[in-house]
Order: sequence, then structure tokens, then C-alpha cells
Amino acid sequence: MIVRDDGEGLIIIRQGDHATLTADIAKAWHPPGKPRARPTSSLLIAATHHDVGWRAWEDSTPDPLDEAGRPRDFLHMRLDDHLAIWRDSIDQTARYDLYAGVLVSMHACALYELRLTTVPDPEADRSRIRAFIEQQAVWRSQARTLLAGRPYYAPHLSEKGLATNLKLLQVWDFLSLMLCVPWTGSHTFEEVRLPDGGHHTLTASATGDGTLSLEPYPLHAEPFPLSVEGRRLAQQRFARPADLAQAYTTAPTVRLKFAVRAA
Repeated sequence: MIVRDDGEGLIIIRQGDHATLTADIAKAWHPPGKPRARPTSSLLIAATHHDVGWRAWEDSTPDPLDEAGRPRDFLHMRLDDHLAIWRDSIDQTARYDLYAGVLVSMHACALYELRLTTVPDPEADRSRIRAFIEQQAVWRSQARTLLAGRPYYAPHLSEKGLATNLKLLQVWDFLSLMLCVPWTGSHTFEEVRLPDGGHHTLTASATGDGTLSLEPYPLHAEPFPLSVEGRRLAQQRFARPADLAQAYTTAPTVRLKFAVRAA
């Protein structure tokens, strides 16, 4: 889950709602007269379902609180839970669309590769992360062999084609997170395929007020409205997981509204 402090309390955004926002950005990734990225349906499924494994954890986890009693957000997960969520996300996505499952697997492994270089995890945890990465590489090789015989997917299975589409999923996911968290400042993405068919440097800038500026601008309307649903909790700390569950169930729903503009 995403835990957002708005000064009055906490706004809880479920990962599935963040993924819906990711998919809304993906669907808008084509100015008038420009083609969509391909394979289009697979990319949209990857954007929509890349966090689908979170649903069960958010519904039933016995340990949703951190050591301070605050709801545990997606950046502070126990490794056991994190690995299980990614496996479930990959498996469920692959059932919808195997190519989309390959992209979600690559997305998860890229995040874990980054973690190995930036987070001083215990060696036992690092070994488990490396094992996950190796297992996913084997699974992706098998999946690509299956997909190679299908004309719809075959043109997009090269290392370059997969890397290009992975970058799109990463960008859409990150832009959604910049709005949901919210994150402020600028972030630059290199070699992003934009609707003109070229690969460009994309700069995203956010001030935390719900406005996101992009340069160059890739969406089909400007400004482009977006929104995400969350629940507002009046308190920030809880004695027991059951207290958080009760507070979430009775919390009012809020809809956060955003705007994406050309820089």
C-alpha cells in the first residue's frame, strides 16, 4: 500500500488503485495521430496488473504495521512478503497475457537488481534475492520460447524490443508513484520510446501539489486529468493490525485529482 501523510491524517492508496492510475497513463501515451506502443494489449495488461499480487496481502496480511505502529508502506516490506507478492503478481499477470507476465518479471528483477546495489541487506536476504532473479530468468526464457511461435508477439521478443517495452512500464509506474506518494523534484528517464517512434530523454517534474510536468509531452491531451482513490484515516498509529483494519473499513473514500502538463 501507499501511505500518504496529508497533514490531517493518512491517506491509504491500495497498490491496485495505483496500478489503475499507471494504466490510465499508459492508455493516454499517444498524441492525436500517433500510434500506440506495441504489443498494445500486452503493455496495457502489464500496466494494469503489475501489482495484482498485492491484493491478497492488503486484504489479509497479519502484519500490516511497522515497529512504530504506522501502516507499513510498499517501501518498507518484509522480504518474505515482498518476494511472495512479486511471484503472485507475475503469475497472475502471465495468466492474462504471457508477454505481459514477462514484462512484469523483468520489472521486478530490475527493482531487485537496484536493491542489490543500494540496500545493505543481510547476506542471507541477498542470496534469496539473487535466487529469485535467477529463477525468473529461467522462467522468462521458457516463456519467450512459447511466445516466439505467435506472430502477434514475435516482433517484440528481441532483447531490444523487451528492453524498450520494459522502460515504458517503468516510466508509467514511476509517474504514477510520483503523483500518489507524492514525490517532489525532477526525474530523468533515458531512452524512452515516445509516440513519434523515437527514443528520447524524458524529464518529469512534480511539486507535490498534484501537477506533473513532462518534457517532451507524450499524452493525447494537454493538460491531462488523472485521479486515484484512497481512504483517509484520522489517526497515524495503531496498537494492533485489527485496529488498522477497522479504521480502514470505516474511513471515508477520497479521490485525489491530478493534472499532467507540458513543461
